[in-house]
Amino acid sequence: MHRILSILLFILTNLLIFSSSAEAIVGQGLYEYFTGKASKCITADFDKEDRTVNQHFEIINDYVAREKFCKAALQSIALSEQHPSNQRVRQFPERTIELLIQGEHWTPAIVEVHNYFIKHPEGVDAFKAQKMYFLLTVAYGGAQPEYRNDQTLTMEGIEAYQGFLDYFPDSPYRNQVQTFLSIALDKKSRYEAIEVGGYYLKQGLQRRKERGRYMAAAYNRIKSVFVIRDFEGSPVEGQAFGMLYQALEGIEFPIKKKSIDEPLRCVSEDEPRMIVGGLKKFIETKTDSIKILNHKGRQIKGNPSTMLSVMYDRLAQNELCVGKKGLEDIPYYKSILGREFDDVKKVIFLNAAYDRFRNVFFIKEFQNSSAAPEALAQITRIAAALTRLSESTEVRYEWSDKVEQGLQTLRKEFPQSPWRQQARSWAKNPGL
Repeated sequence: MHRILSILLFILTNLLIFSSSAEAIVGQGLYEYFTGKASKCITADFDKEDRTVNQHFEIINDYVAREKFCKAALQSIALSEQHPSNQRVRQFPERTIELLIQGEHWTPAIVEVHNYFIKHPEGVDAFKAQKMYFLLTVAYGGAQPEYRNDQTLTMEGIEAYQGFLDYFPDSPYRNQVQTFLSIALDKKSRYEAIEVGGYYLKQGLQRRKERGRYMAAAYNRIKSVFVIRDFEGSPVEGQAFGMLYQALEGIEFPIKKKSIDEPLRCVSEDEPRMIVGGLKKFIETKTDSIKILNHKGRQIKGNPSTMLSVMYDRLAQNELCVGKKGLEDIPYYKSILGREFDDVKKVIFLNAAYDRFRNVFFIKEFQNSSAAPEALAQITRIAAALTRLSESTEVRYEWSDKVEQGLQTLRKEFPQSPWRQQARSWAKNPGL
């Protein structure tokens, strides 16, 4: 019962003390401890015999001399339990955690930092709070698994490091914690891109019938290296770029349906500008120092600029796919909403699809892609539909001008494309 009450008090205390970092503190370390999965060190009973302060210190020093740090830490716990008011004990509350860290008992160290704040719900001296929080970051640093394994502890550590840097911006430990954070972010990016993304990529290469789905899943994982600023400069970028190329190159948009009733499937609908910028910067600055590798860790042959052009084309095709999915959603929602799906709602859907098609022309490298002619034809089509739905004369003329601009651009830029004729047909009857 005492343990259960301590857990509840611990959670409430840390929510008050650390606010946004509470999630980092209430986490995997305690879960492992209370489910019996942690180090044996934490399950051993500390010394319950009544001893003097000096006797406790003699036993601790003896264990340390023999490098039995778990037993030394447990004796230190016994000391603090039996003599909590002793000046020597109160002066160095971090001794137990330091002994656990010295013996590389990382999870027990995390738990003991938690216990310290449980016992001080009224508040902690600023210096001790900083030292304890720093020891928490050290313990999380040691507890981080290899990047091939589950990264729950790494994610908890990232929040703890960021919390420390926010709470103690002038701390002498700042550089060390910043190093912990950089290592943790690199591990997370490696896990997301190489392990999880690599798994989906391998499945896509092996399963032809479901290739598009697995490649899309791989793409969504691997791109995290490029769209999250904290991962910039990670050594994993070279392999992530090569795997991202493999994933995009292997997708046909829209991704093949499993049934006639399934909606269109594209890859993540996130705005592509961030990933385009990240890839471009990578090609311009890093190819001389970091090799472009595939999912097996082997160097990919080929000109990086040519590879990037292929990726631009695939991303542009995905934007086209997302826009077409928006158009496909119109009859779906109309069937659900019935009479509630009026012209106002239809205009909202058409404008959203229009913006996705227009994205193909906002990014310079997309404008020469294979997606451009169809995207322009679809833009013309939507403009023609909105011309008919517009209530005011001014807005109607504005959309009508866009129809003419679309037809003229198709005639000038893509004279041989079949989408030119399709756009002319849609201008007369958009069918939306």
